[in-house]
Amino acid sequence: MTGPQFLCIGAQKAGTTWLHRALELREDVWLPPVKELHFFDEKIEETRPWFVLRHATDAPAVRWRRQLATERRFRADSLVRVDTARREWCGRYFFGEPSPAWYGSLFPEGIMSGEITPDYATLNDEQIARAVEMCPHLRVIYLLRNPVDREWSAAQMAMRSGRRSADSVLKGRHLQSRYLRNLTRWKRALAPGNLYIGFYEDLQERPEALLRDILGFLEVSATDVTLPAGRPNAGNIETIPREYARILAQRLYDPTEQLLAVLNGPVAAWVANAEHLRSIEAGPDLPYPLAPPEGVADRVELSSVRL
Repeated sequence: MTGPQFLCIGAQKAGTTWLHRALELREDVWLPPVKELHFFDEKIEETRPWFVLRHATDAPAVRWRRQLATERRFRADSLVRVDTARREWCGRYFFGEPSPAWYGSLFPEGIMSGEITPDYATLNDEQIARAVEMCPHLRVIYLLRNPVDREWSAAQMAMRSGRRSADSVLKGRHLQSRYLRNLTRWKRALAPGNLYIGFYEDLQERPEALLRDILGFLEVSATDVTLPAGRPNAGNIETIPREYARILAQRLYDPTEQLLAVLNGPVAAWVANAEHLRSIEAGPDLPYPLAPPEGVADRVELSSVRL
């Protein structure tokens, strides 16, 4: 059975869309036409046919309809004829019956292929084991970002879509930002050296170096690197309320400090940032993204890690 040779598991709002666009420009890397297949967290248990998904109201059905609508808009707006291979792939993906064999059929042989679904970061041990059993030589890319910044960016996206209120952000479990919990589960299941940790700061400050390093991890040529147009999607967020920043920092300080025992690089700045935010006084909104407190040295080298 075929299947992906790599996954990018997140984190949400940490540069996964940027990476998808960058890898789409490669002739030696294959990605599905649809970002976020959600096989290992949703479709592996899906038993409903497509015509039921057309009318269901749960999250997987809503996502299926949204992805189908996006593909239809792409075809309507495309300046060139959509090729037969893409049409056939979309037919299998949208109207096929999910199963391990179906998922494997979505990936071509003979080329480095993978997919990007940020929700895979929070899979449980059983789900991760199934993924590695299906793809024994799987490589995993995990992009991380200052967790307070990440939470507020994700919250803004949810609020714009009407799925969440600002206050609901503070009541969540913050699973996407509990990086140590997530990477520990994946590291246990993967072969040594097959987990790549990259940082949002490197994406912003040295994107070409980060992309070259990821290509090296995937063992494809990094001689010619083309960066996607534009910067990572920041969502046009300029401020964060002080109270939200303080509460998020309180919630996320301990798991971020624990991460520092495993990873260094920008994690030290995240901890210092959260320590500062936990004790701030009431006042005007803070500039976003959050700046590290004074005295935290800027990094000058790429911070990626392979575990």
